This record gives sequence, structure tokens and C-alpha cells, in this order.
Amino acid sequence: MKGRANSAQMPIDSTLAKCGRYRPGHPSRRLERFQFWRDRLVSLGEAVEEATPTSKALLKALKDSKKGDHWLNSWIAIVAIGLTLFFGLVQSIEGAIQVYKAYHPQAESA
Repeated sequence: MKGRANSAQMPIDSTLAKCGRYRPGHPSRRLERFQFWRDRLVSLGEAVEEATPTSKALLKALKDSKKGDHWLNSWIAIVAIGLTLFFGLVQSIEGAIQVYKAYHPQAESA
């Protein structure tokens, strides 16, 4: 209850209600208008653009060989994951066959 008493004492800025709705394309949201945070917002935007591509853009990134090291690493990772899945499936099927043969042995004809 002590936390509520402290939060109730904090004043709320009366101009907060006049802000309106957030519209991304509005001119007041452009980087040129930010005086204090402009440099940090620009570096943050660049970091987001250079981040790992999303799953939808992954195929586009794999087709784009401009960034050679990223392109090659992506293909190597996909091939390694594909081989891992393939051999895991083969081992699972082989294990299931071995279990079946252990519980249902065939009579040897000699």
C-alpha cells in the first residue's frame, strides 16, 4: 500500500492530454525536429537496420550475395541444420525398426 501512496503524490503534466494520437508519418515525428535525442535516435535506427533479418526477409538475404560473409555464413548454417535434421530423422527411423525387430523376432530357418 505504501507504493500507492507514493504514486498518488506524483503530479501529472496537464499538457499530456493535448499530445493526441501517435502518427508515425506526422511531421512532428521527423528526426530533424528532435534537438536533444537526434544523434541517439539516428544511431538506434542504424542499429535496427543492420540487425539480423526477420524470417520473412531471410530468403531475400540469402539471394543477395552483396554481403559475402553474411551470405556464406547463412548458407552454411542452413546446410548444417538441414543435415542435422536429415540424419536425426534417419536415426529415429532406424531406432524404431530396431525396437520393432526386438519385440517381433523372425524365426530362423536353418
